[in-house]
Amino acid sequence: MVDLKLCFYGISLLIGFLLHVVGTVSNSIFIYYFKPVWVEKHLANFGIDLGYWWGPSAKVAVYTCLLSSIGQNLVVVAYIFLFYESQNHQYSRKFIYLLKFIKYMLLASTLLLIVGLNLLTLSAKWDEEHEFVRYGYSLWLLVASICISPFNILVVRRFEESAEMKQKLTKIYPLTSEIPNDFVVLKSGYSKMSDI
Repeated sequence: MVDLKLCFYGISLLIGFLLHVVGTVSNSIFIYYFKPVWVEKHLANFGIDLGYWWGPSAKVAVYTCLLSSIGQNLVVVAYIFLFYESQNHQYSRKFIYLLKFIKYMLLASTLLLIVGLNLLTLSAKWDEEHEFVRYGYSLWLLVASICISPFNILVVRRFEESAEMKQKLTKIYPLTSEIPNDFVVLKSGYSKMSDI
């Protein structure tokens, strides 16, 4: 049976993943305006690319942003395995390990992205007379991805705690998972309503 909470969580993960990857791949982190003396304003968009950046800190920022994108890809792959595992063996050890993996990869990916964006904004240069930098839509997509990430981390933590509790209860009381909640069969064979 499909767990609707897990499906809605997948939609939330997919939204965060799309914001993250589109923000990383698109080429408008900064909109760089420069105005030569003899010509009108020119416009140049800069994305996350190793080719034309302003120094070693920007290259480190590019690598951290790319690593965070790889982490987001691993989260989506782990969610696919998690969904498959929830269909076959709910509350197994593999299910709980996948939840922990998703939680820690989301946390690492978010921290790498925060470090990368801070380094990118610090390494942006501008000259007050002729040129200045504005933030493009890619940066705002990455900021939205950062804002969604704590929600995803808290939800997966809640799933993990719930799965661990249910796994412990099925180890302690193995028969309660097989008996329906509204009927208990007595020794005489008659069924009686109960408050289980």
